[in-house]
Amino acid sequence: MMLSGSARLLELMEEPIEDAVPSGWKTTAEIAKEIGMSWSTVSRLMREGMSTGKVECRKFRVERGGVLRPVPYYFVRK
Repeated sequence: MMLSGSARLLELMEEPIEDAVPSGWKTTAEIAKEIGMSWSTVSRLMREGMSTGKVECRKFRVERGGVLRPVPYYFVRK
């Protein structure tokens, strides 16, 4: 069945669109679990790393709890 332009637009608007998170980008929780530190300590370290340019932060739209939310992801430059 062919949908009209407006019906197709409404159908597309109902579908949540998640961003594709590139490899190497991790959340604070993922980094904390990986290195065995608390979330708050890793969060502080990420902020310090961003101020020195060693860490990059970007927000990606990710579904959390059934809702699409902007979630900060970090990339640590080596």
